[in-house]
Amino acid sequence: QCSDPSIGKYKPMIEKDIALYQKTKSIQLRNELLEQSLPLIRKVAKQTRNLYVNHLEFDDVVSVGILSMLDCFEQYDESKGLSFEA
Repeated sequence: QCSDPSIGKYKPMIEKDIALYQKTKSIQLRNELLEQSLPLIRKVAKQTRNLYVNHLEFDDVVSVGILSMLDCFEQYDESKGLSFEA
């Protein structure tokens, strides 16, 4: 679980919106979800900088994070009882 309050503030809405996105495949909703997720994606990219600093650019790692988040939006299963955050 993320301890950064600025990231967690979207949690209740994001799980509901992910379920809606999975049903509708709305590009607008997907983009809004990604926009809400960007602070978390950037935070993880910064925290892991030591792992890739000699091999990848920061923006490339953020791009991979965005693609990974899109995959998470597709695969999240609320019925398993886990929060999206988990």
